Amino acid sequence: SYMWGYDNQGSSPDGCNETYRGTLPFSEPETQVVKSFVESRDFKIALNYHSYSNLLIYPFGYDPDIPVPDEDFEIFVEYGEIMTQYNGYLLGTGIETVGYTVNGEACDWMYGEKDIFAYTPEIGSFNDGFWPATNRIIPLAEENLFPNKFVAWSVGSHYSLDFSIESGDYLQGQIYSTELSISNAGLSSSTGPISLYIDSEYDFINFDIPTIELDEIPARSTIDLGDIFSFQITASAPSGTMAEINLRLIDENGFEYIEVLQLIIGASVDLITYDFENDSDWTIGTMDDDANAGIWEVGIPQATYFENNQAQPGSDISEDGQKCFITGAATSPGSVGFDDVDGGKTTLLSPSFDLSDHDEVLVSYWRWYTNNVGDNPGTDHFYVDVTNDNGENWFSLEYTNQSQAEWIKKEFFLSDLGLDLSNNPIQFRFIAEDIFNTGDSGTGGSIIEAAIDDFRIITFESSIDNCENLGDLNYDGILNILDIVSLVSCIVDANCGTNSFACVADLNSDLGYNVLDVVLLVNLILN
Repeated sequence: SYMWGYDNQGSSPDGCNETYRGTLPFSEPETQVVKSFVESRDFKIALNYHSYSNLLIYPFGYDPDIPVPDEDFEIFVEYGEIMTQYNGYLLGTGIETVGYTVNGEACDWMYGEKDIFAYTPEIGSFNDGFWPATNRIIPLAEENLFPNKFVAWSVGSHYSLDFSIESGDYLQGQIYSTELSISNAGLSSSTGPISLYIDSEYDFINFDIPTIELDEIPARSTIDLGDIFSFQITASAPSGTMAEINLRLIDENGFEYIEVLQLIIGASVDLITYDFENDSDWTIGTMDDDANAGIWEVGIPQATYFENNQAQPGSDISEDGQKCFITGAATSPGSVGFDDVDGGKTTLLSPSFDLSDHDEVLVSYWRWYTNNVGDNPGTDHFYVDVTNDNGENWFSLEYTNQSQAEWIKKEFFLSDLGLDLSNNPIQFRFIAEDIFNTGDSGTGGSIIEAAIDDFRIITFESSIDNCENLGDLNYDGILNILDIVSLVSCIVDANCGTNSFACVADLNSDLGYNVLDVVLLVNLILN
């Protein structure tokens, strides 16, 4: 009934027209059933499914000059962008997406009269049409699974945490603050109090306040808690350890939201860095490469798009410079498939690196990879491998077939692979492929674009490099019971302690720390 018969362009009074609107609002039994069903419930969001065109439409559709109010418009766009982030559906009003007006339409009525945030998903592509083939049932359902889950979450209290640690190296003996804000993006306030817990499985990370309680969080609001949580890294923390900090939010309904932050202990030291701005000593291609286009090269990337999906990046990731390794830097205006990877695989090989002086290193790089455009999206793969025996055996660092149209930072400790750094040099390879898979349509493949930038090999050292202040194991300038606790804890844990920790803990200079050092430390405190 909302704007029923507003004009004869958005609906027709002609009973022979396919947009005939009937004699009165809700004149047909089908629309009467929908009306009764909606009015018998307290819906906050609705999805009214249609086919086709890969769209997500929101009100209003009856007049291009009448938008929804700004506050509600923000919600329609915010929720719509989240719902379409994986399926790539085009978001907008019906006028913006399909190009014509409607009146007496279900979403306009639900929103205009019942205050329901109503959307129309238009399912399926042009090739699917109004009656998709049977083998399209599961793919079409899968691409709409996340929007349905999101709608279910958003009707209630939908939490998100903005949780971060001050940037920089994370050094032994130092105290670090965090920044925390909690948002409830849902349409309902949280029920009852909220509990926040912060912890770590590593006993060398200590928190000043491990838990706090909050009152309810109103719908569509954010609470800024600032640096309410802080932590100290003990002097005994081993350098080069990837540690995790866990923040858990639990509400009165038992809903649990977990945010995990990772930090690497110790002062970082760059052993090897490449930003690819100048000619590098990397190698393009191997004997079994067979791609006929999109070969790895150093270049300035140029963004390419297909509908709403970006294939190639529009810039590198370096703070300075413009270049990166990319699978075909040249682009043809309007042609997303020009100079992308075609017909096989292309390989990029790093130089061989001698890391024999190091027990542990971290490999870090930024990468871009997209494969969700073309005949068979999501079927091709991207590999990153490492070898320590001149290529006889390769160990996987990364393998994916998931498109991510953004620069992603990847970090790996080589010790996690069990690689021996002491003998043969280490080498890396990056492979992007466009190949035919069983079940592919046409000639197989899809639009493949990959890029690599800011490659680094890093080691970590303790931030404490002298043996002054014997016995002051927590480096607080005071000898007390806390130092004894630290020393006893590390004696119990045979793998505990860095070289610098042993330096201040080895009070009797016997190249170790044991109960004799505890006795000496007690005497120092008593004196």
